[in-house]
Amino acid sequence: MQNGNDGLADAIALVTGAAGGIGTATCAALTRAGAIVIGSDLGECPPNLQVAKWMRHNVSSPEDWGAVRSAIEQDYGRLDCLVNNAGTIVIGSIEETSLADWRRVFHTNVESVLLSLQALLPLLRIAGEGRRGGASVVNVSSPAGMRPRGFSSAYSASKAAVTSLTRSASKEYGRLGYPIRANAFYPGGSNRLGMASTVHARYIELGLAPSQAQQEAAAIAVTSLKRNCEPEELAAGIRFLCSTASSYMTGTDFIVDGGAA
Repeated sequence: MQNGNDGLADAIALVTGAAGGIGTATCAALTRAGAIVIGSDLGECPPNLQVAKWMRHNVSSPEDWGAVRSAIEQDYGRLDCLVNNAGTIVIGSIEETSLADWRRVFHTNVESVLLSLQALLPLLRIAGEGRRGGASVVNVSSPAGMRPRGFSSAYSASKAAVTSLTRSASKEYGRLGYPIRANAFYPGGSNRLGMASTVHARYIELGLAPSQAQQEAAAIAVTSLKRNCEPEELAAGIRFLCSTASSYMTGTDFIVDGGAA
């Protein structure tokens, strides 16, 4: 299982939300490291996505998680790395946020993580027994979960819940002696990836920002590095958490946000 220096050579890795910007970059980074990557998302596999296997997958569906578990078990017999990257966002005021929208965000962002941990636990335990530091779970949270801003209450609350669930899992696995690490990853908002573009456009629509350029400039201005981040920079952080280079890290908040205030 460990032909490379960081335990990613021939590692079996699942990346949800693989069709998005962070997901695509993460699949590429793990593949380059020698991992066997399974990508999943709602639609068809995007062209040129670097995966060994693709699965259409609604992360809020227990039945879909059962199908994913069965497929991985049949094809590989274990799961070394789980990257819960799928997510959604609703931009609007609290008074205008419908219960349906709130629940949709929590189904996708939080309940999916619970379902993944329940469905894939046996495969993670099998892999963890033969891997330095154990199997790795990386749950993609958000700086919004720590520093909420207005007009994204459901998203901010859901990402805070992801962080709490991740820490709970890390403590629980330790008490139970399961060879699994769980860490939360925080990607910076100063990027041009799909969700950031959606947020920028919605802020303009609501009259909260005058233009796309000014909205992007405002996101960059709060960072110490004063530039957009690249998807490869975010993927590098996830790759590290998946690798055995992070073998003594669990229950942590791993932030890659350019030093945002």
